[in-house]
This record gives sequence, C-alpha cells and structure tokens, in this order.
Amino acid sequence: MDTVARYGGEEFCLVLVETRKDEASALCDRLRAMVQAHDWSAIRPEVAVTLSAGLATLDEADTPEELLGIADARLYTAKHAGRNRVCAG
Repeated sequence: MDTVARYGGEEFCLVLVETRKDEASALCDRLRAMVQAHDWSAIRPEVAVTLSAGLATLDEADTPEELLGIADARLYTAKHAGRNRVCAG
C-alpha cells in the first residue's frame, strides 16, 4: 500500500500507509544516510548528494492538501537548518 511518487523536479513524496511517525522518521533517516553514503562518482567525480525530508502524519491535517503543505514546510525547515536531515515536527 505504500507509494513513492515524483512530486517535482527533485522532490519525491512517500506515502507510508499504516506506518507510525517514529517508524517513518527512522525510514527517512536510513534513506538519507544511504543517499549520502552512495558513491556517485560514476555520474560525476567528486559530486556529493544529500537528502532532506519533511514528515507529516494524518493526525496533523484535515485534508490531503494540508498534509502535503505541512510536509513541504518541514522539508524547507530541514533545508534551511543545513540540509541532509529529516524534520518531523
């Protein structure tokens, strides 16, 4: 039931059905660490790729649009806090 979709140029959305917030946060942090640790040199030597994530849960919003807005705001909080991190609120 989980879904991954490209949301924008370099933004993706993970819909993790039946996943608790702490589990989702841990998953996002594992993904973040895997992206950071990956050897990207085949694409471009010495390139560094990181992942920032914003996390929101159904109990925080009344509509899908509001849920996405919360996650997006947290994504930008993570980016402004130095990038390469997960912001869960």
